[in-house]
Amino acid sequence: MMARRMILGAVLAILALSAGSAVAEPALPEAAVTRIERLRITALAYAGKRIVAAGERGRILISNDQGNTWQSASSPSSASLTAVAFSSDQVGLAVGHNGTILRSEDGGKTWLTVNIDAKDQPALFAVHVDGPRAIVAGAYGAYYASSDGGKTWQRRSLLNADFDRHLTGIAAAGKGQLIIAGEAGTLLRSTDGGQQWAALKSPYEGSFFGILGLKNGTVIAYGMRGQAYRSGDAGEHWQRIDLGGSSNALQGGRELDDGRVLLYGNDGLLAQQGPGQDHFKADKLPTRRTLAAMLPVGDRLLTAGPGGLHWIGEDRTAK
Repeated sequence: MMARRMILGAVLAILALSAGSAVAEPALPEAAVTRIERLRITALAYAGKRIVAAGERGRILISNDQGNTWQSASSPSSASLTAVAFSSDQVGLAVGHNGTILRSEDGGKTWLTVNIDAKDQPALFAVHVDGPRAIVAGAYGAYYASSDGGKTWQRRSLLNADFDRHLTGIAAAGKGQLIIAGEAGTLLRSTDGGQQWAALKSPYEGSFFGILGLKNGTVIAYGMRGQAYRSGDAGEHWQRIDLGGSSNALQGGRELDDGRVLLYGNDGLLAQQGPGQDHFKADKLPTRRTLAAMLPVGDRLLTAGPGGLHWIGEDRTAK
């Protein structure tokens, strides 16, 4: 039990970047935010052309001008948020600690809490949306599904009633298939959009901190000590990705429109695979900032982490 608590603590530190319990005052909608580098941001997403950022203490920010200026969205939660996703330019979901699920119907400007049957209030780490269908996953095997765009949720068992692995990422694997990654090498696959799940043979016994689904159906699971594995057949076989011996934890991944694939994480680790290539080149940003999320904005890359929002390749902070 002590080991499980230590693992959960590591996952919380990696994915949430804030374990503080202080309660923040509710953010006022459209209040300008100027010191964006002082906020811990863990997740980035697009709502149409609007950028939405979420992070510690329930803070949600929006930008309507490609990240040049930011305003606070109206958030009802003080729980740290770990993931955000939009099914359209208006409807979005954000999840986080204490079993928190928030829903927006106006492109992220205002949010409401969605109540779920979660007496234990598990930390939620991942959200996946596909039209009106949505699923979230988190600590101790927490798994919830919605068929109405996140308005209502049903708790479900993944493998059996005793399954209690911490789940950290969800990715599409092509042809309606989904893969969930988690602690102790956990890899689960669904072939029916999340209704039923089966365990996959894992290439790694350490914890995965997330999983990235590419447009061509390839998935990349990544996590502790710079470990990353690629599968082109929905998890049947895995190939280790060489990151040049880096041992820094990987916290996120992103496929860009130009075909590049990025993996990033602690100590400024940024690995890049070029279009048509099958290998990654790993490097570290000079700032050594921890990278928790990344979003392409025009010809720039917006990064998020415990040090706030920054642009790669530019000295100025996004504000």
